[in-house]
Order: sequence, then structure tokens, then C-alpha cells
Amino acid sequence: MVGNPPCPSALQAMRRVAFLREKWDRELGYALRKERWAFRGNRIAVRFPYECHDASGRWWRSYGNEWWEFTADGLMHRREASINDVPIAEADRRIFGSRPAAERGVALPLCDDLTPGGEWSGERRHAAQRPRRRTE
Repeated sequence: MVGNPPCPSALQAMRRVAFLREKWDRELGYALRKERWAFRGNRIAVRFPYECHDASGRWWRSYGNEWWEFTADGLMHRREASINDVPIAEADRRIFGSRPAAERGVALPLCDDLTPGGEWSGERRHAAQRPRRRTE
């Protein structure tokens, strides 16, 4: 069994709490979708989109991948993430409340595969919203 991680100093703990408070003050109305992408042994990889707004009311969509590595006793040992933040209009939000039961366990679409309102796109996406191919 791996021993407990070292306790942070009071200063480190205060900095961590301040960091999280600033993050939570910045990410209001936070809504997240996370999907397990792969796992093996003590590692898990996930992909995700999330949306939030800041104190001024500006909306953001963030999406990316992250992976976690755990110790033998289940504590997170390492976390790496790649996250892209994109400003969006409130009308372009896609994530609202809990994920509908019909979508649970179904792979998350890529960010561009969702229509405004959080719908699965499939062929429902309008032609004007489809990526355009360059013609030369």
C-alpha cells in the first residue's frame, strides 16, 4: 500500500483554496459533460465539453481531453489536461442541466456535431452550419 501524500503547508493550502474560489467565481452556471475515452490499469482518459459564463455575462465553451493516473490505494497521482476555451453567444449554448436519460451511455459528439440547444446533430444540422469545403 502506498503511503498518504504529504500534507500541504498552510500557505500552499491557502493558495489552492484561493485558486479554486477564483475559478468558481469565474465559471458561473457551469455545466459539464464528461466521457470515459479509454482506461487501462491505473489510468483513465476522458474527453469533455463544458460551458459557463463569467461575472460580466459572457459565455464560454471549453472542450478537451484529460487523463488521470492513480496510486495503488486509489488516490489521484497525476492529472494532465488539454483544454480549449472558446467565447460563445448565450444563444449558442449546447449544454443545459443534466444529460437526458436517452443520451446516457451514448458517446458524446464532437463539439461541432452538436446543434444549439444541445441536440444531437446527425443530419439535422442545417446546410449553412456544415463545414464548407474549399473549392479550387
